Amino acid sequence: MMNNNLKEGSAKRAMKLIGRGFLGGSIVASLVLSFTALAGRLGDTGSNYIGYWDIGIIGLGVFYGGPSGVALMCILRLVLFRIPNPWFLRITNYSGVLALISGMIGGLKNPFYAAIMCVGIFVLSMAVGGLVGSNKDGRSESPSQSTQFDGTGRRGRVSKS
Repeated sequence: MMNNNLKEGSAKRAMKLIGRGFLGGSIVASLVLSFTALAGRLGDTGSNYIGYWDIGIIGLGVFYGGPSGVALMCILRLVLFRIPNPWFLRITNYSGVLALISGMIGGLKNPFYAAIMCVGIFVLSMAVGGLVGSNKDGRSESPSQSTQFDGTGRRGRVSKS
């Protein structure tokens, strides 16, 4: 028996959100850590020379980036619940690219700054995209199209039936 409060297919959308978060977080973290390693800024483990890279870096990216991506996507979807799903997925793509670029810039210092830059820029760009996209529901919000005089001298909302 299905709960009437849940829309049909909400579990499917949730699984897509979790999968997208895991995949995106893993890819971004693996690329940022690889760039940080190639730049010679991975840490004090004897890998402080330019051009160092190891296959284990990909595993670290998946291990840390995957769960972080899932957590960020779920939290941001709960916070930005008013944004329509297609717009949310669109700003997720742009925010992921910005997170990748900022993580590589932060990776020139060390991996900690790379992680902080990735998460910070991702959340900031999602918030800005959420502010822009909160009215993206197919209706125009210009006063000439959304309001009219109702004969009493006051302006009221036009109900589109």
